[in-house]
Amino acid sequence: NEDWKNVRSTLSPAFSGGKLRLMAEAINSCADLLVQNAGKFAETGESFDTKQLTGAFTMDVIARTAFGTEVDSQRNPQDPFVVNGRKAFGDISFASPVLLLLIMFP
Repeated sequence: NEDWKNVRSTLSPAFSGGKLRLMAEAINSCADLLVQNAGKFAETGESFDTKQLTGAFTMDVIARTAFGTEVDSQRNPQDPFVVNGRKAFGDISFASPVLLLLIMFP
């Protein structure tokens, strides 16, 4: 598919081994927060929405790696970055080339 080839050739340099290594610490930090939050639910036996929690994790990773902003959307879903991000990208699919370009080249 020609569309996929164009998207891949545009985005591949952003995900080189060296760049992913640079992002690893930020991603691991967000993952640690996800594990802590899930652990709190496990301790209390309280049910939670996995889609909401993992979506917040994804938002944290994107904010940290693409924008250099530390946002704790897992604990603070009303953070202005989160609220405005949801408004801007609410109905856009993550497979959208426009969204991918906006994330990779802010």
